[in-house]
Amino acid sequence: NHAQEDLYRRLLGEVLARPDFGLIAKPKKASGREGLIRKFPGLVPLVEKALSTGRFLILNGSDSPSEAAQASDLAVGVGAASTPSLEAALAGVPSVTYNIEGWTAQPFYERGRGRILFTDLDEMLQAIRSFRLGEPADGFGDYSFVMPEIDPFRDGRARFRGGRYLKDLVDQFERGAGKEEALEYANKRYREAFGDDKVISSGRIPAEMTV
Repeated sequence: NHAQEDLYRRLLGEVLARPDFGLIAKPKKASGREGLIRKFPGLVPLVEKALSTGRFLILNGSDSPSEAAQASDLAVGVGAASTPSLEAALAGVPSVTYNIEGWTAQPFYERGRGRILFTDLDEMLQAIRSFRLGEPADGFGDYSFVMPEIDPFRDGRARFRGGRYLKDLVDQFERGAGKEEALEYANKRYREAFGDDKVISSGRIPAEMTV
């Protein structure tokens, strides 16, 4: 993708131009140095120069993006719905995402543009420079205004709640319940444990849902 390659090119340029700038990269569908240059062969000279500074690290495919985020002052995701960017925000790390699709239908586009969501790469890089200088724009990298919608609990136990919900579903399927009955049961249990407002039903059960 040309936009992704351009983002890497510009960030690597920052590494080379600024001695106090470091970059930890977690390329999507690529692992380590070989994976990154295989994905973006045009970046080979820049990648090698940046690696030689000791301030550029490329994670392997088995590494978690949240690990990179927690070792950083700022996380930068790619795509209007960047999961790594959101994971960083949930971990308390300032985070922004490059909206390469130019998707204006993103749920918090209007409230988040210029703060956590950037469609213009030059604008995002300038905002990052200001952040590094200790002069961030108001609300830069701050997901707090959408956190109640994304994760109303914010207690680090999302995996527990998800596992509990799935277990209730599986238990019902194993006892012979149909899809509607199993979902109704799991939803009921979740509401009882965590609140009526935490379950939203679309009223439609996916036809492809199978045990």
